[in-house]
Amino acid sequence: FIPAYTWPFPVVSPDYAGWEDCLDMSEYAQKIALELPKDKAWYLIGHSMGGYVALALAKEFPEQVKSVVMLNSTAMADSEEKKLNRNKTMEFLQKLGTEAFIGPFVPNLFSKDFVEQHSSIIRKLIERYQHIPASGLVAASKAMRDRPAGLEFLTSTQIPFLFIHGDLDTLVPQI
Repeated sequence: FIPAYTWPFPVVSPDYAGWEDCLDMSEYAQKIALELPKDKAWYLIGHSMGGYVALALAKEFPEQVKSVVMLNSTAMADSEEKKLNRNKTMEFLQKLGTEAFIGPFVPNLFSKDFVEQHSSIIRKLIERYQHIPASGLVAASKAMRDRPAGLEFLTSTQIPFLFIHGDLDTLVPQI
């Protein structure tokens, strides 16, 4: 890992977990675009929801986006089962809050072996994210649940996309 300050280009890493005002991926993309340089090409890397936002940025600003990496993310819309799970997540967050949600959720982002071998990292991540406003996570869950599929865009755009999926990722469906 090379620290961001040594990279020969600017890195923008938006912290949108607490944003309550975005209703869909397009609104996340438009808000993030305000932080990006207008006079330079954008090379986007998005993990999980960040991939959904990167896809929306490519749709909204195709002249700016030169390439996209979607890491453990997908261009497919949520299945009906996934939508139900997101609804349950939103209900849980509204009733019990972020702290009760993050503890059990964070380990699901990693393989069982990683969780067992790196419990201190898991603890630090839980501590880091347990205070995100639940309303921001609810807004993000709604936007993820309701996002459209991007497969048609992928077949028509000249923007290169790279999808990186882990074999042990249980949250993104394997094709």
